[in-house]
Amino acid sequence: MEEKRAVEFLREFVRLEGRGGRTPQFCHSCFDGLRLTVPGEPLFRCKDCWGTQLECLACILINHARLPFHRIRRWDGQFFQKVKLSALGLRLQLGHEDSRPCVNPQTAPKDFTILHDNGIHKVNADFCGCEQRVPERIQMLRSEVFPATIRHPKTGITLRLLETFDKISSSGKLSIYEHYQGLERLTDNTRIDLPKSRYKAYARVNRQFAHLTMLKRSGRGSVKDGIETTNAGDLAVRCPACPREGVNLPEDWQSLPPETQFLYRLLLALDANFRLKNLRRPGTHDPGLHSGLAYFVETMDYLAHIAKYPRQKDISSCAGFKTLAHAETKNAAGLQSMGVGMCLCARHEIVRPNGIGDLQKGERYCNMDYIALSGAREVKALPIFWSYDIACQWSIHLFTRMKALPKHLQLSPASVCSFGVPKCHCRGHKLACQVNYSMNVQPGVGQSCGEAPERVWNGLNASAAATKEMLPGGRRDMLDRRIGCHNWDKVSRIARHIHKKLFETYGELAKHELAHQQFTLILPPDDIDEWLAEVVLWESDKTKPNPYFRAQSHQSELSVRQALAEEERKAARDVAPLHETSASVMLSMMFILEDLVRKVEQLLNSEEKDTPAYVKDVHEKRCQIQAHLRQLRELQTVYMPCVAAKLSAAAGSRTGDVEEEKLWVPSELTAEERNGCAKGLAASEEVMRVAQCEDALETIRNMQAAKCTLIAFRKINVRGQRNTGRIHTTVKRLDAKSDFAVAKYRHARDALLELRGEGDWEKVLKPLLDADVKALDGMSFDIELPREKKKRKVTRRNPQLGSGSQTISWIWLMEGAVDGQDTDHANATVRVEWLKSRARVNRRREEVGLLGVEKERTLLSFEYEATEWEKRTVPWDGLDDADVDGLRALAARQADVYRSLARNALLVWSKPPKSHTIRVPDRVAVRTMEEEESEDEDGEDSEDDEDSDADQEDLSEARELAENPEDPTLDDD
Repeated sequence: MEEKRAVEFLREFVRLEGRGGRTPQFCHSCFDGLRLTVPGEPLFRCKDCWGTQLECLACILINHARLPFHRIRRWDGQFFQKVKLSALGLRLQLGHEDSRPCVNPQTAPKDFTILHDNGIHKVNADFCGCEQRVPERIQMLRSEVFPATIRHPKTGITLRLLETFDKISSSGKLSIYEHYQGLERLTDNTRIDLPKSRYKAYARVNRQFAHLTMLKRSGRGSVKDGIETTNAGDLAVRCPACPREGVNLPEDWQSLPPETQFLYRLLLALDANFRLKNLRRPGTHDPGLHSGLAYFVETMDYLAHIAKYPRQKDISSCAGFKTLAHAETKNAAGLQSMGVGMCLCARHEIVRPNGIGDLQKGERYCNMDYIALSGAREVKALPIFWSYDIACQWSIHLFTRMKALPKHLQLSPASVCSFGVPKCHCRGHKLACQVNYSMNVQPGVGQSCGEAPERVWNGLNASAAATKEMLPGGRRDMLDRRIGCHNWDKVSRIARHIHKKLFETYGELAKHELAHQQFTLILPPDDIDEWLAEVVLWESDKTKPNPYFRAQSHQSELSVRQALAEEERKAARDVAPLHETSASVMLSMMFILEDLVRKVEQLLNSEEKDTPAYVKDVHEKRCQIQAHLRQLRELQTVYMPCVAAKLSAAAGSRTGDVEEEKLWVPSELTAEERNGCAKGLAASEEVMRVAQCEDALETIRNMQAAKCTLIAFRKINVRGQRNTGRIHTTVKRLDAKSDFAVAKYRHARDALLELRGEGDWEKVLKPLLDADVKALDGMSFDIELPREKKKRKVTRRNPQLGSGSQTISWIWLMEGAVDGQDTDHANATVRVEWLKSRARVNRRREEVGLLGVEKERTLLSFEYEATEWEKRTVPWDGLDDADVDGLRALAARQADVYRSLARNALLVWSKPPKSHTIRVPDRVAVRTMEEEESEDEDGEDSEDDEDSDADQEDLSEARELAENPEDPTLDDD
């Protein structure tokens, strides 16, 4: 804001503190109201009414008889002082809906307090005591005030305040305590004349109000014995676009052609969140108001199942994700819950009924199995696709573990399951997992990315601080309410979401079909037929060879260790071993010590080396090195006698830290000294060093590919300092892992050079330079192409250094580095690129089909819900006329809400969506107010019209290409 505008606005703010230049001698409201009495002196003004008109005492009381919580100011000759309506003589009459005075009023307590959305008010109130009286709590409820206690209430909270807090807190981080602090500031910002704190009452009522609101909106108040007959998950808001048997599916959906069955498959996503912690509170019992009736699983049954598994048995073997391997090592001290696991709709981000549960100690199978199958408990025969960041491990023995779950949670034998890993997480897995579980190659999932849980966590994490110290039941109640608001927000916007997605997919499909057709035309038809047969066979039977990938030709370090140990075990049958610990175990101990030394060196070279956590970590690792070193020296006297002489000669001469002590592995000895060691020791090290090099290179490739994906994801999706910082921290962690693998490769290769000498093997395991450690766009397993950026000019200072001059690092040109199946590496690369191109087209065709049936299912679901509400108009014994009137009004209003959503969906789908979503840039150029006022509106409208016409032309062209593909080979898909 310019200085002159700021001066102008500031002057007006100051002007409002006075009477606005008016000094009326009489009250204009007296004449406006045609009162015959003598007009009073206008000294009063209301802060909450429109305008700044001054009124007399009589008029201010008459005009606020039904506005008792407005804030009044009185002119004392110098300024406006705060004054309460109760001090001016206003009294509230409860129990009479027409507000007429009761013939036998019962005076409320002197400190009767009402909390409203503009502050805390002490009021003068009278309860009804005549023959039509009802309990005081009912009188308050009928005046839209929630009583804080059942008997003799002294505090009430208006329903408007409760509704306001519910909406605000569901959209941000506001806690009940913070909101109450705001109410106190609205009441008296000096805190001199504040009433007694009603925070505990306010917190308790908020929880009860949220519970009752969920019951009301789910229709439990519209049926007889509604609360008692509420079943598990009845309070949840369901996804209208997902398939629901008996609601929005055709009756013959199971008999439809196999190629259309994917349209009736339920896509679910699983994930865990360790930010929503809960502290343990000994000696407290809080079961919750609706445990198991909304989104959290039923507590007692869940805990009984978890108690069967005191320890985790299933360990991850995927080199990329170690979630399960570390499940038992997470620090759960002092925590009731380390976080939550969640099951939700993978396409529309709507949390499933009974689809969330607490995690007591890490992300264990026993927790996630129960949560996943509880979220799918309503499924009878639908096929299910599960998206989970560790699906490659979780899916292996799922059906075996499922037998230990309660019968009502076990899937029907008719329900077919398939599995995938979310797209962003997939790049962190080893290549064998990527090509088998990537959602880019899973048929029938469309453009689903599987990352829906991450977006849901982003909203729920705002409640992490507020729920951390809550009692367990209160925490679950609060999160249930937050999730309910999130689900309804998704339901209310689902029509626009589907429409925008469909519009975008039509355009993408046209581009990818054209590119795929052109790619196909330049390839030999015989090769196309062969590749197509292979991929179709794999898509129908995942046990067949995956055409996207060929297993690695090298053995991992772990498999080499196991093979050597097995050879030694067999040899021990004929010859007695020299020591109960074998030579291969000694070599493994040496390699473990090398890893520990590298970790210590990495910590000491870190920028955070002086922080207490890093100092402690270094100390612990040095202790581990010392302990392992003592064991190693004992074994070396048996298997490497020459080392004992070296250690004796150097005894007492060590000057550095323990990590600087030489290990004396065979590669560090001379050839003559190696001959004096145990037979085959040097050969065993040679084999294990090769495996070390291969494993290190694979780790480098995975880390660089994951880093590339994260950076691309950040550029497109991430805004804000906090989220950008989290991505930066993750990238630093990936860099650290990559640097560790680089150091390991270089050390292993140097050792191999000492053992083997120079030779042809160096053409494969080349020296690794810093310039070789980089990602390779398009060569790692990535189906999706980078998005094009519109209306952005990029000027290169050095055109010769563009992408055309970039070289490919040799680490990506090794056999097995890039997925392939054929013996000819070049042909394999072309084949995989063609399969990726085909997958891009097929996923978008599926997306168009899925979005089409989702539109139909959405309308059917809305009509189903409206019909269900219309059935809830039948009264039962014990209801009076007012109860029946409210029952029918609620049913009619809720039915109209769902039919309005359906009408709005049809209206939205009849128009093209906006082509772009407006996003606030990171740096905004500030314009003056004169420039804003002088903008050419006609010019803007003409540009919008041109964009709209262009969008319509693109949409028509896309639909034409999508409906009339020219390439006959694509019809076989």
